[in-house]
Amino acid sequence: MALFLPSLKKSGHLEQIHITVAVVGSRKIAIQDDYGSQGWQIFAPNLTIYGFDADAEACEKANAELKTRQINWNEKHIPLALWKCEGKSKLYVTQYPACSSLYPPSQYYIEHFVGNSKLIELADIQEIETTTLDIFCQSENITEIDFIQLDIQGAELPALEGADWILKSGTLGILSEVEFTELYTGQPLFSDLDLYLKMRGFTLFDINNLNRDIRKMPIISSKHPGALIWADAFYFRDLIREDLSMNLKTPEKIFKLACIADVLDFPDYALELLTHLTLQYGEDKKYNFADNIIESLGYVPGLVKQGELLASLPIIEKIRAYSTSYKYKTFSIQEDLQKQAYQYLLLGEYEQARNIYEKAIEFEPSVKANYWHLGLLLLLQDQELEAHTAWFLGIAQSKPEEIDMWTAELVEVLQAEAVRREIIGDKALALTINENINAISCQ
Repeated sequence: MALFLPSLKKSGHLEQIHITVAVVGSRKIAIQDDYGSQGWQIFAPNLTIYGFDADAEACEKANAELKTRQINWNEKHIPLALWKCEGKSKLYVTQYPACSSLYPPSQYYIEHFVGNSKLIELADIQEIETTTLDIFCQSENITEIDFIQLDIQGAELPALEGADWILKSGTLGILSEVEFTELYTGQPLFSDLDLYLKMRGFTLFDINNLNRDIRKMPIISSKHPGALIWADAFYFRDLIREDLSMNLKTPEKIFKLACIADVLDFPDYALELLTHLTLQYGEDKKYNFADNIIESLGYVPGLVKQGELLASLPIIEKIRAYSTSYKYKTFSIQEDLQKQAYQYLLLGEYEQARNIYEKAIEFEPSVKANYWHLGLLLLLQDQELEAHTAWFLGIAQSKPEEIDMWTAELVEVLQAEAVRREIIGDKALALTINENINAISCQ
């Protein structure tokens, strides 16, 4: 689950980028195969997904299903078999259609291993047309694809060889299925693909979903439970490495890379990139992510020990000067005050937040949200009576017909903080806030 993207979406930062994804082997077998249901929809409407599959029926089904859902991003599935060159090739259709490949099933594997043998047994051979991702992109005037996923049963490397131009144009991340043992005769293995991508500036970040298979023998080792067969390999460009001299090392590309890392659940890398951008380009509000970092880290459980403040983290100290909590030294508009005070609340600096909310009330006493947050700050400082007084003052200025509306807004503010406390494991404060919500609701 993405950590920083919700905050970046709320602050409008995602409006300045467009993410383009290519899914090579886009047959949707399980829910995780549907990119629009796996977090990528947060980029909508600035999201384009191209799916490619040799199975025309699977593409037609995917496009029909997308039309029914009325999605708010651009996605289409194209019945093309991507390879390293244009031409004709044989498609080896297997007993389980999703295991079909441009390489023939390995008879050795079928005879010696248990798990996938039946799935990859040959059912039919069809002659098909192949093309490359570069040819498709050039024909459609597509100049860059930010992220590529490949799952085409051993043919991932040839498909990448046919995408050399688009990779150089700006691809930032790749997720590829890789094999360590030949499921298909003559197929490239992990070491081949890894070397190819390394030579093109990609770094292996993780290997996930590691799958093993056992030989057709009556015994197996407890230490070595089967041969390594296949896995998913995640690659990113490491754009902030000082030894890399690349035309892709622009703030926009680094920001896109941070977003892709976050949606793929690499929050540490996303944080490193967002911090780099803030420190290097933070004077430009487009690339100042200090507030987003503070807000997002405020929802991470166990990040700070009992009695410590979020503000004490070294990463916060590095970017603090770019945050709203430092930015506004004078009180100008209400929105500035609220942002600054909320930053102090997240950082655990309650007294500063409380002072700002008090000054905000003096500045514009009709803004109810300031009373709700002032009361919350007092409650967090173990001043329950004073908290209820602040909330009462906010509601007391309302017309009788507005009381229910403002009470509901107060409860919403308190519930949001109670949920945050639950997430970060502060059960005691979550309980205190919920008890006060019950008391307010019963009045």
